[in-house]
This record gives sequence, C-alpha cells and structure tokens, in this order.
Amino acid sequence: MRVVDDAGLSWAGAKIVLSGRAIEGEPASSVHTVEVDSDADGRAIVDLIRDRAYDVWAYEPMAPFGDGVETAKISDAHTTCVAGTTVIVRATAKATRRRVAIKGLDAWGKANVRIECEGRSAHSMVVHRSADGSFLLPFVPGDACTLFVETAPGSVIHFAKVPLVRDTGSVFEIVVAPPFSFPIRTISTKEKPSTPRGDVDVWQRIGVHRDRIVWCHVGMSDASGMLDARLARIEFPGGLPKGYVIFKARGPRFGLVQTGTQVAFDEDHDVAKAREAAAPAFVLRSHLDPVTVTGRVLDDGTHPFAHARLLVFPSIGVGRGVAFTLAVDPVVTETDERGAFRIDGLASRSALRIMTEIAVDDAGGTGGAVAEVVSLVVVERDTDIGDIVRNELRDVDFEILRSDGFPAEDARVFVGEYSAMVDLTSEANATEKKPMKVTTQFPIVLRTDRRGRTSIRLPASDAFTSVVLQRGAFVSMPLSLADRVRRAARVRIELPEVVVLRGTVKNRSGLPLPRSRVMAMPNPVPPEVEPAIAALLDRSFETTDREGRFEVGLPFAKSNYFVYARYDGETTAWTTQGRILVHAAERSVDPGEIELEIPVLDAEIRQSPKAIK
Repeated sequence: MRVVDDAGLSWAGAKIVLSGRAIEGEPASSVHTVEVDSDADGRAIVDLIRDRAYDVWAYEPMAPFGDGVETAKISDAHTTCVAGTTVIVRATAKATRRRVAIKGLDAWGKANVRIECEGRSAHSMVVHRSADGSFLLPFVPGDACTLFVETAPGSVIHFAKVPLVRDTGSVFEIVVAPPFSFPIRTISTKEKPSTPRGDVDVWQRIGVHRDRIVWCHVGMSDASGMLDARLARIEFPGGLPKGYVIFKARGPRFGLVQTGTQVAFDEDHDVAKAREAAAPAFVLRSHLDPVTVTGRVLDDGTHPFAHARLLVFPSIGVGRGVAFTLAVDPVVTETDERGAFRIDGLASRSALRIMTEIAVDDAGGTGGAVAEVVSLVVVERDTDIGDIVRNELRDVDFEILRSDGFPAEDARVFVGEYSAMVDLTSEANATEKKPMKVTTQFPIVLRTDRRGRTSIRLPASDAFTSVVLQRGAFVSMPLSLADRVRRAARVRIELPEVVVLRGTVKNRSGLPLPRSRVMAMPNPVPPEVEPAIAALLDRSFETTDREGRFEVGLPFAKSNYFVYARYDGETTAWTTQGRILVHAAERSVDPGEIELEIPVLDAEIRQSPKAIK
C-alpha cells in the first residue's frame, strides 16, 4: 500500500492503521488491527488475514498548537481493502485531540470506557481516564466516534456519539445517569404452580448501534428468584416508547425469554421492602421448557478444537407460522480441552446457528480471529448434536463480475439462512406443523478483492443463500451445499446494469460536504423482492468524495426513489429538502443536476491539511 499527502506526494513517516472484522456483530475481542510506519516513499507491505475486509487510515502527529493541543494530518476511514489488493490512502484533513469529560460514573463503581471509530469494520480501543475522569480521544478518522461506558466487557450502561469536528481545545461532556433500583423476580410458568427460578442471568436492552443490539447485564437471580437489579436510565432505547425497557433472561432451568415493560425512572423502588414482601416491580416469566445443548467441535475428526469461542444465535420465543426468528446477538461460550461445549437455558422448539471464532496468526506475529458457521440445527428438547468437524465444512468460492464483465472489486457478499430446514429435522418431525424457515439479518458480510473474489466455509446444507450488492446492483442466489460428495462450491455471479444517479452534497454556503452518506430508497419495492433483501437495500449508502460528489445505483427501473443525504459533524444533519423524488425510468434527465443541501455550518466541515500551519 502507499500513502500520499493532499498534494499527491509521498507521505513519509505516516502511521498506517488497518482494522478488520470478519462478520458484522462479532465481539470486539475479534478485531484484528495492524499499525505500521510508511517508508521514505510512503509505501508499506502488510500481512492481512485472508477474506477479511479492513478499514485503512493513516495519520502523522504534528507540532502542538501554542496552548498544547495535539494535532495531526489524517486520512478518512472509508478506504477498504482485503488481502491481495493495493490501496492508496490520501491525507484529507486536520485533526486535533479532543478532550472528553465523563460525569456520573462514581454511582456505578468500576466502569471502563471504550471508543469505536467510524468505518465499515468496527475498530475499538479502551481509553484510560485521568483522575478527574477525562481523557483525550485518540487520533481516529471520520467525523465522529462512538463512546461506550461498560461495567464489564459487553455490558454497556451508556453509549453516545462523540463528534470529532471541533474548536481547538474544546471539551465534550457526557453525563451518565445513576442506576435505577428495580426489583425483579424470575418465575417459570411451565410448572403448575409457577415456580421461582434462580441462577437466571438478566440483561437490559440499552439501544441499537450499527445494526446490533447493545445490552447491559443487570444481574443474576438468587435461589428465591429475586434480583435487585440496577437498571440504566435509558428512556428512549432505540425507537421504543419512552420508558419502555426490554429484558432478556436465561438460566439452567429457565428457558430463554425476551420481554418488556413500561418503567417510570423518576422514583427508585425500595428493594428491601420488595424482597421482604416478595413483591417485585416486575416478574420475568418463562413459559418455555429450558433446553441444554451439548456437542463437540473437532478440527479434522480426531483433534479437538479446544478452548475456542462459540457464538450461538438462538431463535427468540416459540416459532410461529412458517419461520423461526434468530437473535441478532449471540450467546457466547467456550469449548473445553476436549472440544466439548454445553449451552444451558435455551428454549425448547428453537433453531440455533452455531459459529466458531478461528484464531489466525499473520506473518508479522500479530493475531486476530475470523468466524464461520459450523452448524444449523433445530432442537425440541435436551440435545447432544454430536461431533461438528470443521474440515467437513464446504468451501464456497465467490467470483463476482460487473455488468461489463470486469471483476467487481469491493462488492459486498451477504450470506445467511433463508430456506426450508427439513434437512435439519428428522423424517417424523418434518411432517408436523412447525416452522420450516429461519428469518434473520444476514450474519456474514464479505467483501471482494480486486479480482472480484472472496470465499467462506459453510455446513453441508441447502439452508443458505447469498446476496451480492454493489452500488445498487444486486443478485440473490441460493447456495446448494447439501451434496456430501462435493467438498467445494464455486459461485460465479454477474451483476446487472443499473441506472446511476450522480450529484453533489453541499451546505447552504455551497461548500462540498465530504464523507456524507447518500441513500436512494426505492418506493415501492417490487413485490417479488424478499423483505430481507429490501432491508439490505434500505440500509445501503454511498459516501461522497472530498469534493462532495456521489454516485448511487437505482436497481428497479419502474420504481421511484427518495434520495437522502446525511452528515455527521458536531450535530447530525440531514438534507434540508427532506427527500428528493427521482424517477429511475427517466433516463433523459441529466443526473449531474441533482444537488442535495445539508444545513451544516462552515466551521463544522473538517479543515484540509493545507490549513495546517
């Protein structure tokens, strides 16, 4: 790879950071990050994990301002690469290290702060606060980063977006509300009479970030089923009504359940009185039989896959109609020295997707992890699924071409379950009236290299499908992997031609807004398009270049499109027009005339490196 400054000259002495993640929703521990220095010619060679997409950025610390504020030249984080590609990273902005002050943590006891930067992966790092609770943000790209306050890894009590565009020396203040006392009791209603259950882990939903749910662990119930929960005061948790709290809970004798209730955060509950009177503020009930699933993971049929992290995505509630709905957040466990695992507290009559984290070492001595689906099963009762042998997984190699026949570089390949699961159930069970489909977000997102290729390993099953998406053009293709004789599958997909809409995004002064996100949402979506694919299209966006220019694809010739733009600065702003209606069929309209305006102040637009003295 090569880094250049804003004039296109070699950028010697830059620190180059590559951050990658195999699938969306992986734990932060699986992020693989590499940092290298560029040579005198601005070049560097980096060893990456195969088939993983990496965000790439570079920065160079500069002399502090007179008041001691640290500065740096920095690129943005919207450059992505995979192993086998060559990329050029250009310095685009000036950055200063902003100080963040967090108040209110004393009421929570020990708490850690983690920063997650922008980009297609989710590079995160733990920051260290000073005695007054403040800290300096690291040099990270983009216009904003997300701050998480955690009582334990994965248990978040507060998260917020912190804008990076700022005045010199300004302090961004975050106030964390104190915990809220809320007595809970966990009861199984499967037995008659209902029975209190202990050892039940209870979690509170905090919100949604990057299409994944953020949870806070509020405690474990005792033998009487009572739990003196300390809730985070999140009054608007991701589109839900004010004060509505969603809990999830599971335990060895308590089938997995997810439910919610209205909570008034203005008055704490007396947990001592509630415990004495056995009158909790809320009763978590499970009417499902708890299920224990056991098994082993082997590398090659004989060698155990020991001490490996397993990501288990169970279905939520009882399957109804024709479909199971899998959770978007996993139950995380680990295999022992024999490769064996045990998962308690799952619900009867549910579907499970089991994924493993695979540790990978690169030539530079640093490591990371990727994740792969190893099993997809339906369970009715306590089940031993036997041995899962990793080398029996099917190798699936994708080759993606553009409509002109050239390789489609940086195309996204989504892989997930979609179809009948008859092959995963017994002959007798297959005739019963029960769900035969899995509905969920696509758990795996791959990106193609410069040859338009990427690959993955999957279980021998016909329950998987793939969707390829690049600039509005998409193709959906089922994956036929049930043939146990064939150990590999090659999938060749050619993307269709789509109408391309071009334009610019500016503020009211006419200044271009780089790094804005532009979305073209079809209205209506053709009825033959599956809802899961329509959801992918709704969440897809293109990013403007340094001149505010963009190109978005319009995949349906007979649909109209609402075009939006968004800019994340000191405040998040959208297009002032609200939405622009575009007719895809009107090819005679010059798309270069499209302009989107966002009410962003000139001072909020990140300065270019030329402005650095």
